[in-house]
Amino acid sequence: MEDRLIRFENRLKEQSADIRPRRRFTGLINGLSLEMPRGVASRVRSMPDVLAIVPNRRYNYSLTRSNDLMNAPTAWQLTGGEELAGRGIKIGIIDTGIDHTHVMFEDQGYQRPEGYPLGDTDFTNNKIIVARVFTKGGDSAIDSTPRDRNGHGTHVASCAAGNFNTPSPLGSMSGFAPNAYLGNYKVFTGEFTTLEQIIAALEACVEDGMDVVNLSLGSEDYINSLLDPEALAIRNAIRAGVVVVAAAGNSGRPETIGSPGQIPEVITVGSLTNGHTGTSSGELDIAMMNVYSDGKQILTDEQVVLGPDPEFFSCPLLGRFQIVDADLLDGGRYGGDQHGLACVSLPAGSAQDKWVLVQRGSCTFTEKIFNVEDAGGWGALIYNNAGAEEEPDELIRGPLVPGTMLPSYFSSRNVGLTVKEALTDGGVVEVEFYAPTPFERNQTPLELSTFSSAGPSLSYVIKPEISAIGEGSYAATQNDLPGEFKFNSIDYTSFDLSGFGFSSGTSFSSPRVAGVAALIKQANPSWKPEDIKSAIVISAQRPPGFTSLSGMERGAGHVDPVRAMDLPLIVTPATLSWENVLIDEVTEARKSFRLKNVSQQFQSVSLALELPIEGCLQAIEMFPDQVDLAPSESIEVSINLTFSPPAELGQTEDISGDVILEINGESNPLRVPVWARIMNAPPAQGAILLIDDDSGESIETQYVNAVNRAGYELTLWDVAQLEAYPSVLYMQKFQAVSWFLATTSLYNITDNMLEVNERTRFNVALTKYLARGGRLLVSGQDWSDDQEQTLFAQQVLHISEFTHDPFVQYTPIGDVDDFEETLVISGVLDSPITQGISSLSADFNDTFVNMTDLLVVDETGIAKPALTANQNPLDVIGITVETDSYRAAFFSFGLERIDPGGRTRDGMETIVRNSLDWLMGGSSTRLAIRSVKPRVQIDNTVALKVTLTAEGVNFPVGHDVRLNERSVEINSIDMTGNLEILIPAGLPRGLYDITLSSPDGQTTTLFQAFEVQEPT
Repeated sequence: MEDRLIRFENRLKEQSADIRPRRRFTGLINGLSLEMPRGVASRVRSMPDVLAIVPNRRYNYSLTRSNDLMNAPTAWQLTGGEELAGRGIKIGIIDTGIDHTHVMFEDQGYQRPEGYPLGDTDFTNNKIIVARVFTKGGDSAIDSTPRDRNGHGTHVASCAAGNFNTPSPLGSMSGFAPNAYLGNYKVFTGEFTTLEQIIAALEACVEDGMDVVNLSLGSEDYINSLLDPEALAIRNAIRAGVVVVAAAGNSGRPETIGSPGQIPEVITVGSLTNGHTGTSSGELDIAMMNVYSDGKQILTDEQVVLGPDPEFFSCPLLGRFQIVDADLLDGGRYGGDQHGLACVSLPAGSAQDKWVLVQRGSCTFTEKIFNVEDAGGWGALIYNNAGAEEEPDELIRGPLVPGTMLPSYFSSRNVGLTVKEALTDGGVVEVEFYAPTPFERNQTPLELSTFSSAGPSLSYVIKPEISAIGEGSYAATQNDLPGEFKFNSIDYTSFDLSGFGFSSGTSFSSPRVAGVAALIKQANPSWKPEDIKSAIVISAQRPPGFTSLSGMERGAGHVDPVRAMDLPLIVTPATLSWENVLIDEVTEARKSFRLKNVSQQFQSVSLALELPIEGCLQAIEMFPDQVDLAPSESIEVSINLTFSPPAELGQTEDISGDVILEINGESNPLRVPVWARIMNAPPAQGAILLIDDDSGESIETQYVNAVNRAGYELTLWDVAQLEAYPSVLYMQKFQAVSWFLATTSLYNITDNMLEVNERTRFNVALTKYLARGGRLLVSGQDWSDDQEQTLFAQQVLHISEFTHDPFVQYTPIGDVDDFEETLVISGVLDSPITQGISSLSADFNDTFVNMTDLLVVDETGIAKPALTANQNPLDVIGITVETDSYRAAFFSFGLERIDPGGRTRDGMETIVRNSLDWLMGGSSTRLAIRSVKPRVQIDNTVALKVTLTAEGVNFPVGHDVRLNERSVEINSIDMTGNLEILIPAGLPRGLYDITLSSPDGQTTTLFQAFEVQEPT
């Protein structure tokens, strides 16, 4: 695959000299990241090997007592004690880096695994066994190392796996999996990170053997989680056996789960309050100092200022150290105002492992510190000189020590002279630096944080699935005052002289759950990521304060690691969502889950639904409701819910509850969260669903008439009235869907999670609908303005390029200056929808400006031109799309603008009739495996390539093939349905089922389709 990408890069250079390849991805996805001018992107997209171009979107951070509240001590005992908790498990932290010098990551007592360390070994030890950095264009050299210059990643890593009983100002601290190894995957090389950096880090995590990955970050973009590269990479990481945990986000409102938290397979974590919170005691660069002469304290609680803007600190900031006077080392006359300046080199080794008292003046602070360092010193205490602006008792303010690595503190002149006087007497003088005690206050624990993002996700699944402490998180900070960033110049900078500080955010609830996942993996090494997710979710606890919270706020509840580590049962999936149920009459809807006994004992389980039968929920039924399972035995459980529509058209009602699993002999039941959103939808009548999405222009009459005159009855769905789009199941009630949009391009899509974008969500629904045999007619100028880089446009409609508004001239400030008022339209001769069309014209005016876009289809042959403009065959404004599963027609202008009195009479009606008639034909093949060749692995000691031939393959990415429950590698896939898979060596002999899953959610199984034999 690497060689193929290299050859492709060479072909890219022929497209443009301005294309700069950055990264190759071969582990989790097959792709490249590129820098290229916007105008070149369309040429690249049209190349045969290019499936899609996705913007390199930005991601931001998702910003004691927690272990006791999470019952960590008991969980540790289940692993053999705190000295074993997490041992052998590797947690990858994709973040701002990890400060490997922090006491929470000291490696005493650790033995690194064979084959480690990896990456930049200057930033590893026996605890942090991998250190890598993934840069982006424009990063500075100073931040292009794995070092944490921000503190976010250090705090996150310490929550997940900081050492046991690490001393801090507020008592002993521990990460949740204190003996786990850590992998440092730095992606924040500045104020934000990008998609390419995150995918590269995910690939490295898998290649480096991480068991758990934490992503305390998020993008505000809504993504098509079916086909997006990040979603595909995460799914493939999970299939490779890696547990992926992510922060829910800090937007604090419903439907604001960003990416990657909105990806269904990820464990998404909301935030709860800790039992305390607090702040630093004041200015973060102020330390306290005591001074001792021959063991007797001569100065107490004196303030000193830490020198900011260092490269990093190579020696401890805090502690008790012997100090010597530069005045006794620099060879000058002792005691004068111009002596002890350390402006010249000091004798080598004269300050070995000691701090040095230095007077301000004559040269820069940086020069003084470098000279102390060259003499072997551990730090410099710099006091004010006689001619300074400050009063003798005032601290030196505003010092800068750029590029230094030795700690430096700045004191008043009087304090410095007191230390000097003690040194003059010839005794042993010691300075003790310590951080002020932070301000701490109690708060009610285990309440939902107001900032914690709530669900449902874009695909209407329950998010977050679990909650943990993230508000009032007290944990490690990095060891540097921020260098090139200065102080507080970015949104989040975690630094405290003590090495510990308070922070709040789902960023810090997520790593605690990652730590829980590590302990579960340690206790159950054979469990797959979905098993671990199930254990975390169904074992959650509901404290009293959770009574008023919805499942979309708290998820399943507060994580209970003790229960999760010792479960006798697991459930997949771990949550059940009926998604968006659109009905106009009483309707039954079914879901199922698989219940498996993972214990070594026989288990008897009673099942019940805890759902109030009120409002829209009319009846509930579950089968079976009592099961007896032998060890390793599993059973499918079906749930049938009967819904009635809400009273008013367009009105919605959410239903939330749990499946209760009561295990014989245990008092604490397990819970599977369930959820549904019920909406009163228009009655489904006729063959066509006509979706009116014209932003209130009221042009539906023309479309209604055109559909009716084509001989089809319809149901009208008014998006503005209903404030929603139809669901997949609702659309499947019709033979075809016709979706018309505004003429004016005023209803653009904006992918911002702070404003739920229903049209983006609808694109995901349309992807599923079409892949399952759907038929779609789309028209209107409004759709394509923000669609050029969407996966729906590229992978479903197979449009590689949009030329936006070629018939409009704009003023320098973006107003319409002029436009072509008439668009001459011609039909492509061999198109199936242009029969009876000779020539048409579409008319525009100042109210309806001609913002028609031109389309370029990709080279797959799936999309074909149907209509062109102004007699130019390259100016395509209408296309048809056909696969084995679906058909679609797309027009980039409003059909209602066609002149009904032109050469082709009733041109709009002709196009609508031709399109609908064509859509009704063709194949509607669903996903199915047709053949397997060969069907036998004769020698199970040797891997074997096998070809699956399948129908209904609509996308060349995102599929999964399983032998029984084991995922196997897909070497290649093409749109004709041929998949080459690799059967691994080492499988036990026997007959295997082959299951193929597509990214749109379809699954098909060929039972006993493959046999594994042992060599004779």
